[in-house]
Order: sequence, then structure tokens, then C-alpha cells
Amino acid sequence: MEKSSYVELRYTLLSAIVLISVWRCGKSEPSSRIILPQGPITGIRLFSGTRSRVNAYLGIPYALPPIGDLRFAAPARHPGWNTPYSQDISDRTVRSSNRMTKVPRPKKTAYI
Repeated sequence: MEKSSYVELRYTLLSAIVLISVWRCGKSEPSSRIILPQGPITGIRLFSGTRSRVNAYLGIPYALPPIGDLRFAAPARHPGWNTPYSQDISDRTVRSSNRMTKVPRPKKTAYI
């Protein structure tokens, strides 16, 4: 077998393994709703490769955004919400391909 064919086959198999594991482990379905003192939260149920199930409640805010007078102060308690809070994916930092490029990011609430 030619070296380039071997490398191509190896990367194809590796990609297939990664895709299958992400598909299998990343399965989710709506989960139950819980009630906290701040308000109701709806999460998702995640399945791992070992058939175990985990209820995940992602991106729960615990403090107000650090803007204005709160910029360098201790975190201020989040007042809560009335409608069911639901977030399937927690917030991620915006990434830039060029390290010198400044990417604007909104001021966000602090999350668990």
C-alpha cells in the first residue's frame, strides 16, 4: 500500500471513530424541570457510552454582569427569573483564528 493511501485511510478511520463516539456520547433528550429559589430550570439528559444517564442543567446564572459599579466589586446575587430557564449549551468564549484580532464580546452574567 502506498504511503499516502495509508495516511488517508488512517485519517478516515480516526475521523469515523471520533464521529461515532461524539454521536453516541453526545445524545441528549429533554430532562425534568427542577425548581430553585431563583426560579424553575429545565435541563437536558445526557447519555454516556456506558448507558448511564445524567441530568445536566447548564449555564445557570449566579451573579449579575460585572458592569458599571460592579466591575471590580464582589459578585452581586442574581435576582432570579419567573419563566423556566433553559440552556442546552453553556456559553463558550469566542475564538479568533488570528491572535491579534480583537473580538468583541458582550458583558455576560457569571454562570455556574
